[in-house]
Amino acid sequence: MTDWARVTQGASLDCLIQMYGSSTFPTEAIYAAGAELARRSDPDPTPNLTKWRAEIAAGVRDEYTFDDLWRAACRDMDSGSGSIQ
Repeated sequence: MTDWARVTQGASLDCLIQMYGSSTFPTEAIYAAGAELARRSDPDPTPNLTKWRAEIAAGVRDEYTFDDLWRAACRDMDSGSGSIQ
C-alpha cells in the first residue's frame, strides 16, 4: 500500500495540483494532495521566531544578542503560537 502522505510531502507544487484535480489517482492520493496543498499554504504563525531560530542554527547570531529581531521573536512566543524547541 502506498503512503500517499509521504509521497505528497516530497512532490512539487505542479504535481500536487495535478494529483488534486485528477480522477485517475486513488481517493487517498487526492486527499493527501489536498492536505499537503493546505499545509503548504498556511502562513507561518511566528515569522520572527522562525527567522531568529534559523539565524541561531546558521551561527549568524548567538542566543545573547538582544535586538529588534529578538524582541519580535519574544512577542511571537507571547502570542501563544510559538513553542519552545
